[in-house]
Amino acid sequence: MNVTVEIAVETGREEIIVRKKINMLLLGGMAGRNEQEVQRHLQDLQKYGIPAPKKIPMIMRVGVKLLTSDTCIEVQGDKTSGEAEYVFFNHEGRTVVTVGSDHSDNELEKTSTKSSKQVGMKVLCPEGWYYDDVREHWDELILRSWIVQGDRQELYQEDNLSALLHIEDLRRTIQERVGAPLDNALIFSGTLPTKRGILAAEGFKVELEDPMLQRRLSHGYVVESFPGYY
Repeated sequence: MNVTVEIAVETGREEIIVRKKINMLLLGGMAGRNEQEVQRHLQDLQKYGIPAPKKIPMIMRVGVKLLTSDTCIEVQGDKTSGEAEYVFFNHEGRTVVTVGSDHSDNELEKTSTKSSKQVGMKVLCPEGWYYDDVREHWDELILRSWIVQGDRQELYQEDNLSALLHIEDLRRTIQERVGAPLDNALIFSGTLPTKRGILAAEGFKVELEDPMLQRRLSHGYVVESFPGYY
């Protein structure tokens, strides 16, 4: 099975529409470079009864049909949350980078991380950059997220990409684990620690800022929650 992802790539001279067929969706987790920050994130999860993964970094495959760039997603229950991640895939010999949110069910994650990741949408910004254009200042890029409640927006995550595994190291690790070509794979990087724990919200916004070239990628979505039973 595959889905087609469409990203408007800004090159500095023009905007190129990249359409890519994706047949493998991979999620990184616990992918921080700083061991203390990884432990902090583990502690955040454990406060909510979510067990630690067997391997760090965690690499998980989920269904490609979970990919969306919609500005509204539906969830069951009120215990779900988003998390900001850099996202990348290969296209015609070049790497396209964007930003996204791995939305997960926190209650389900207490009993099965795999199941919680499979039921949550993976929200993708429809704009991106070529990795070649940011390679030399990759660690200076800033990843952020906000939670939205009504008309109030609160900063939820923020750090430079130096806090996460470098894209080339993450790709190498995934290649070793998967043992198959990644030509048609789309990869979420894993996320940053939150400012004050894992929080559900009515809306979520992610951003990747390039302070060197003075530009940013951003995408937001509303979370519509409904009960499982009536």
